[in-house]
Amino acid sequence: MIPEELINGSNKTYGCPDCADQGGYYFEINTTDGKKKRYTVDTNNTNDQSTEIIEFKNRISEIIKDLVTVN
Repeated sequence: MIPEELINGSNKTYGCPDCADQGGYYFEINTTDGKKKRYTVDTNNTNDQSTEIIEFKNRISEIIKDLVTVN
């Protein structure tokens, strides 16, 4: 589930992605009225990331790991 903070918010960067070569996640939400909301989230947990953002980011990370894991 996408956090309400991202659905109702506006373009924002959480943390400092790539400041220490740790990367980040980019999310783009297309609204029903045609607007785009863009977010970049540091892979490290930072003070500006709510619990919901951290949980969402962790779910995305697990999905990516599952996709690239070769059995």
